[in-house]
Amino acid sequence: MRELRPLLVNPIPDHLEELRIENCKIAPETTRELIDILNEKSFISRLSLVNVGLNDESFGQLCDYLEATPSLEEISIAWAAVSPSYMHRFLQIVAKSRKL
Repeated sequence: MRELRPLLVNPIPDHLEELRIENCKIAPETTRELIDILNEKSFISRLSLVNVGLNDESFGQLCDYLEATPSLEEISIAWAAVSPSYMHRFLQIVAKSRKL
């Protein structure tokens, strides 16, 4: 992820609307760092993390991001290997959201 950080932070354009990372063999630690970067400055409205390194910890962090991000309108997490309790939390967040 250290290789991606300059691409995502230097700077993240304010007009970036969509980020798609699909079928990419990245570790859950990398996914957590990506979410940290998005938390720092992100106005994306569509996020796709399909078949990437999501475990319970990184998925929990993603849920925190979803709760705190008003701009996100669409998310794709297909093939996420997470426990039922984390998926339940995700579904609760989506159910509360007026935008997702």
